[in-house]
Amino acid sequence: MKRASSGPILVLFARTPASGQIAQPSGAVFDPRPRLAAALGDEKARALERAFLLDSIDLLHRVSPHGVRPAIAWEGGAGVEDDSLADVLGGVEILSQQGEDPGQRMSGTLADLFARGHDSVGILGTGTPSLPLEHLLKAFDWLRDRDVVLGPSAQGGYYFLGARAVVPEIFRGIPWGTDRVLEETLKILKILGLPRVTLPVWRSVEGPEDIEEIRRGLTGLRETDPTARQTRRLLAIN
Repeated sequence: MKRASSGPILVLFARTPASGQIAQPSGAVFDPRPRLAAALGDEKARALERAFLLDSIDLLHRVSPHGVRPAIAWEGGAGVEDDSLADVLGGVEILSQQGEDPGQRMSGTLADLFARGHDSVGILGTGTPSLPLEHLLKAFDWLRDRDVVLGPSAQGGYYFLGARAVVPEIFRGIPWGTDRVLEETLKILKILGLPRVTLPVWRSVEGPEDIEEIRRGLTGLRETDPTARQTRRLLAIN
């Protein structure tokens, strides 16, 4: 008997709070991206990391009414003991990432969720808090008849990966953390005879220059616009 489909699912890949750090009144402490910390200082960079996470979780909730199940996968295989996150994670499935590098963690998550009956899986990081909801909806629309969908980042990687099956080759031998990630992945897809299906380019936050790009992109949004509310508040936009 064919297993009933569990439908599409969007998984947010997120890091667990910094080990050994004491939770602040605002919640758990998250290690900031190194270049952000160097330019802005630890305190502000950590506040931004938390804002990015909250805005990304909000994006999960905004996708949910469109038939896409929300999930979060914590790095390191552990959950987060943080009462301030309990409410915002209501209705979000909690998973854990397993593996030594991003390729292993993504392929393992895909394999697990396909085994559970999901017909398409999207993986998103926390570095694109200003990503429009429409981009994700378009990705899952394409995944109805496309095997792989990528969201290219401006820095040469990708901010989104969507798939209808595990394609092991695109996770092996990739120079993770470099500006060649997207290029090498697209080369492999071409060799495999899979079409290039990409969302609009979007900037992932890695350094202070990316913060300024996000600030410019968010300036002018209406106060009622749900996009990146926590990030906008922290950057004093609107």
